[in-house]
Amino acid sequence: TRKESSAASDVYKRQVLRRLKIQTSLRPQAVEIRDIVKTWHFLRMAFAYFVMSYIGLMIVSHGATLMRELGISVKTVSLTPFTLNAGYVFGAILWGIVITRYPIKLIPVISLFISITSLCVLLTAQTATILFSAIFCIGLVFGSTVSIFVVLLSRCYGKNHAGDLFGRINIGYGLAGFIAPIVTAHLYELNGSYSLPMWTAIILSLIHI
Repeated sequence: TRKESSAASDVYKRQVLRRLKIQTSLRPQAVEIRDIVKTWHFLRMAFAYFVMSYIGLMIVSHGATLMRELGISVKTVSLTPFTLNAGYVFGAILWGIVITRYPIKLIPVISLFISITSLCVLLTAQTATILFSAIFCIGLVFGSTVSIFVVLLSRCYGKNHAGDLFGRINIGYGLAGFIAPIVTAHLYELNGSYSLPMWTAIILSLIHI
Protein backbone atom coordinates (compact mmCIF):
# COMPACT_ATOMS: atom_id res chain seq x y z
CA THR A 1 0.00 0.00 0.00
CA ARG A 2 1.00 3.64 -0.31
CA LYS A 3 1.19 4.10 3.47
CA GLU A 4 3.48 1.10 3.90
CA SER A 5 5.67 2.26 1.00
CA SER A 6 5.86 5.76 2.46
CA ALA A 7 6.74 4.38 5.92
CA ALA A 8 9.48 2.16 4.47
CA SER A 9 10.86 5.14 2.55
CA ASP A 10 10.96 7.22 5.74
CA VAL A 11 12.79 4.45 7.61
CA TYR A 12 15.34 4.19 4.79
CA LYS A 13 15.88 7.97 4.79
CA ARG A 14 16.43 7.99 8.56
CA GLN A 15 18.97 5.15 8.25
CA VAL A 16 20.86 7.05 5.53
CA LEU A 17 20.88 10.24 7.60
CA ARG A 18 22.10 8.32 10.65
CA ARG A 19 24.99 6.83 8.64
CA LEU A 20 25.93 10.23 7.28
CA LYS A 21 26.01 11.68 10.79
CA ILE A 22 28.23 8.83 12.02
CA GLN A 23 30.63 9.23 9.08
CA THR A 24 30.78 12.97 9.60
CA SER A 25 31.51 12.57 13.30
CA LEU A 26 34.33 10.14 12.54
CA ARG A 27 36.13 12.48 10.14
CA PRO A 28 39.24 14.11 11.61
CA GLN A 29 38.86 17.79 12.28
CA ALA A 30 40.74 20.05 9.91
CA VAL A 31 43.95 21.26 11.52
CA GLU A 32 45.80 24.30 10.29
CA ILE A 33 49.58 24.19 9.75
CA ARG A 34 50.00 27.28 11.90
CA ASP A 35 48.36 25.44 14.80
CA ILE A 36 50.50 22.32 14.39
CA VAL A 37 53.82 24.18 14.42
CA LYS A 38 52.95 25.67 17.81
CA THR A 39 52.45 22.31 19.51
CA TRP A 40 55.01 20.93 21.94
CA HIS A 41 55.24 17.64 20.02
CA PHE A 42 56.12 19.35 16.73
CA LEU A 43 58.61 21.74 18.35
CA ARG A 44 60.31 18.82 20.10
CA MET A 45 60.55 16.96 16.80
CA ALA A 46 61.97 20.06 15.10
CA PHE A 47 64.58 20.44 17.84
CA ALA A 48 65.62 16.79 17.43
CA TYR A 49 66.06 17.40 13.70
CA PHE A 50 68.17 20.48 14.42
CA VAL A 51 70.43 18.67 16.92
CA MET A 52 70.97 15.67 14.63
CA SER A 53 71.81 18.03 11.78
CA TYR A 54 74.06 20.13 14.03
CA ILE A 55 76.16 17.12 15.07
CA GLY A 56 76.41 15.84 11.50
CA LEU A 57 77.40 19.21 10.08
CA MET A 58 79.88 19.78 12.89
CA ILE A 59 81.69 16.63 11.76
CA VAL A 60 81.29 17.57 8.09
CA SER A 61 83.05 20.89 8.67
CA HIS A 62 85.61 19.87 11.32
CA GLY A 63 85.84 16.07 11.11
CA ALA A 64 89.23 15.86 9.40
CA THR A 65 90.82 18.41 11.77
CA LEU A 66 89.25 16.62 14.73
CA MET A 67 90.70 13.29 13.64
CA ARG A 68 94.15 14.84 13.18
CA GLU A 69 93.95 16.18 16.72
CA LEU A 70 93.04 12.68 17.94
CA GLY A 71 96.24 11.32 16.42
CA ILE A 72 95.11 10.01 13.05
CA SER A 73 97.82 10.27 10.39
CA VAL A 74 97.55 12.68 7.47
CA LYS A 75 97.26 9.77 5.05
CA THR A 76 94.48 8.06 6.99
CA VAL A 77 92.56 11.20 7.94
CA SER A 78 91.44 11.57 4.31
CA LEU A 79 89.08 8.66 5.00
CA THR A 80 87.02 10.81 7.39
CA PRO A 81 84.69 12.39 4.77
CA PHE A 82 84.29 9.01 3.05
CA THR A 83 83.41 7.28 6.34
CA LEU A 84 80.93 9.97 7.33
CA ASN A 85 79.27 9.94 3.91
CA ALA A 86 79.10 6.15 3.86
CA GLY A 87 77.33 6.28 7.21
CA TYR A 88 74.99 8.96 5.88
CA VAL A 89 73.93 6.92 2.85
CA PHE A 90 73.58 3.70 4.85
CA GLY A 91 71.62 5.55 7.56
CA ALA A 92 69.18 7.05 5.06
CA ILE A 93 68.43 3.57 3.66
CA LEU A 94 68.44 1.65 6.96
CA TRP A 95 66.30 4.08 8.95
CA GLY A 96 63.91 4.38 6.00
CA ILE A 97 63.25 0.63 6.27
CA VAL A 98 63.04 0.71 10.07
CA ILE A 99 60.66 3.69 10.32
CA THR A 100 58.37 2.24 7.63
CA ARG A 101 58.02 -1.06 9.48
CA TYR A 102 58.16 0.29 13.03
CA PRO A 103 56.85 3.90 13.08
CA ILE A 104 57.92 4.48 16.69
CA LYS A 105 57.87 8.08 17.87
CA LEU A 106 60.95 7.40 20.06
CA ILE A 107 63.19 6.74 17.05
CA PRO A 108 64.63 10.32 17.15
CA VAL A 109 65.52 9.72 20.81
CA ILE A 110 67.21 6.41 19.91
CA SER A 111 69.13 8.20 17.16
CA LEU A 112 70.34 10.88 19.59
CA PHE A 113 71.49 8.20 22.04
CA ILE A 114 73.63 6.79 19.21
CA SER A 115 75.03 10.28 18.59
CA ILE A 116 75.83 10.78 22.28
CA THR A 117 77.57 7.40 22.45
CA SER A 118 79.58 8.19 19.30
CA LEU A 119 80.67 11.58 20.64
CA CYS A 120 81.73 9.99 23.94
CA VAL A 121 83.77 7.46 21.95
CA LEU A 122 85.49 10.31 20.10
CA LEU A 123 86.32 11.88 23.46
CA THR A 124 87.85 8.72 24.91
CA ALA A 125 88.90 6.26 22.16
CA GLN A 126 92.53 5.72 21.22
CA THR A 127 92.51 3.46 18.15
CA ALA A 128 91.76 4.55 14.58
CA THR A 129 89.27 1.73 14.01
CA ILE A 130 87.09 2.78 16.94
CA LEU A 131 87.35 6.47 16.02
CA PHE A 132 86.27 5.84 12.44
CA SER A 133 83.44 3.61 13.71
CA ALA A 134 82.20 6.56 15.77
CA ILE A 135 82.36 8.82 12.70
CA PHE A 136 80.39 6.23 10.72
CA CYS A 137 77.70 6.09 13.44
CA ILE A 138 77.39 9.88 13.45
CA GLY A 139 76.90 9.69 9.68
CA LEU A 140 74.32 6.95 10.28
CA VAL A 141 72.26 9.27 12.48
CA PHE A 142 72.79 12.26 10.19
CA GLY A 143 71.47 10.23 7.26
CA SER A 144 68.42 9.13 9.25
CA THR A 145 67.09 12.70 9.12
CA VAL A 146 66.32 12.12 5.44
CA SER A 147 63.98 9.23 6.25
CA ILE A 148 62.46 9.24 9.70
CA PHE A 149 60.99 12.72 9.97
CA VAL A 150 58.95 12.62 6.77
CA VAL A 151 57.37 9.33 7.88
CA LEU A 152 56.78 10.49 11.45
CA LEU A 153 55.18 13.74 10.28
CA SER A 154 52.96 11.80 7.89
CA ARG A 155 51.90 9.39 10.64
CA CYS A 156 51.29 12.10 13.24
CA TYR A 157 49.69 14.83 11.14
CA GLY A 158 48.57 13.19 7.91
CA LYS A 159 50.08 12.88 4.46
CA ASN A 160 48.52 16.14 3.30
CA HIS A 161 50.51 18.10 5.90
CA ALA A 162 53.75 16.08 5.83
CA GLY A 163 55.43 17.96 2.97
CA ASP A 164 54.65 21.40 4.36
CA LEU A 165 55.70 20.45 7.89
CA PHE A 166 58.94 18.85 6.71
CA GLY A 167 59.71 22.09 4.94
CA ARG A 168 59.30 23.90 8.26
CA ILE A 169 61.44 21.37 10.12
CA ASN A 170 64.11 21.53 7.42
CA ILE A 171 64.77 25.13 8.45
CA GLY A 172 66.69 23.48 11.31
CA TYR A 173 69.12 21.99 8.79
CA GLY A 174 69.86 25.40 7.33
CA LEU A 175 70.23 26.89 10.79
CA ALA A 176 72.56 24.07 11.86
CA GLY A 177 74.59 24.52 8.68
CA PHE A 178 75.11 28.15 9.56
CA ILE A 179 75.72 27.71 13.30
CA ALA A 180 77.61 24.40 13.66
CA PRO A 181 80.85 25.28 11.81
CA ILE A 182 81.12 28.75 13.38
CA VAL A 183 80.25 27.74 16.95
CA THR A 184 82.57 24.72 16.75
CA ALA A 185 85.44 26.92 15.57
CA HIS A 186 84.87 29.49 18.34
CA LEU A 187 84.66 26.82 21.04
CA TYR A 188 87.83 25.22 19.68
CA GLU A 189 89.65 28.55 19.95
CA LEU A 190 88.41 29.03 23.52
CA ASN A 191 89.50 25.61 24.71
CA GLY A 192 92.29 24.68 22.31
CA SER A 193 90.68 21.30 21.58
CA TYR A 194 87.49 19.78 20.24
CA SER A 195 86.35 18.46 23.62
CA LEU A 196 84.23 21.54 24.36
CA PRO A 197 82.40 21.50 20.99
CA MET A 198 81.63 17.81 21.43
CA TRP A 199 80.39 18.30 24.99
CA THR A 200 78.18 21.11 23.68
CA ALA A 201 76.67 18.70 21.14
CA ILE A 202 76.15 16.09 23.86
CA ILE A 203 74.34 18.63 26.07
CA LEU A 204 72.08 19.67 23.17
CA SER A 205 71.18 16.01 22.65
CA LEU A 206 70.46 15.51 26.34
CA ILE A 207 68.21 18.59 26.39
CA HIS A 208 65.98 16.93 23.83
CA ILE A 209 66.02 13.52 25.48
